[in-house]
Amino acid sequence: MSNFPIHRPLVSENVQILANSSFQESCMQIGGNSLLDTPRLANLWDIAQASNSAGAMAEIGTYRGGGALHLTNACPNRKIYVFDPFSEESFEKLDEALDGHFKHGDFRGVPIEHVASLLVDKNVEIIQGYFPQSCLNRTFEKFSFIHLDVDVYDATINSLRFLFQSGLLLPKSYIVIDDFNRGCLGVDKALKEIKFEFPNIHVLPLFPSQGLIITE
Repeated sequence: MSNFPIHRPLVSENVQILANSSFQESCMQIGGNSLLDTPRLANLWDIAQASNSAGAMAEIGTYRGGGALHLTNACPNRKIYVFDPFSEESFEKLDEALDGHFKHGDFRGVPIEHVASLLVDKNVEIIQGYFPQSCLNRTFEKFSFIHLDVDVYDATINSLRFLFQSGLLLPKSYIVIDDFNRGCLGVDKALKEIKFEFPNIHVLPLFPSQGLIITE
């Protein structure tokens, strides 16, 4: 994919989150454990803090664990569930027409122990396996914030269907989805279809490449 020029650079003056020392410390603490850039990390920080503090948080698709660490830094008093296959295959299913940016084996080689060491002393439960199958025979606190970063069509649509049908979401929950409007056709298709299947949800784009779902 081509790089696109930024004709009007970000004016960071007086952007309050950039002056937030806790946010800045979290970005530094993540180091190389996340592929998320500063704008996407800022969106996660603000939206997680704006979500219902009575609910738990979740990150579905954590890779090296940096996003989960960032969320626990944003909301240190809330529990977070972290889901990832931690598999050499990376993806359970790929659609050649929709998921051309990805291949089996991307994001491999990160053991669950690495993520656990990153999140030590945090209120976290790490669950290995493909979501949502990894939820079977488990109980969870209800969620009010979820970061869904699974990249491809099948994982995105199946995760969202499960979440909306499971009864695990508190009213007015927020789901931030990565790779929306980023040329990842599978994610874009999944969001279009899920809005048709569940017309009472609201789907909003977030700059630079995320989507926000607000539930009923």
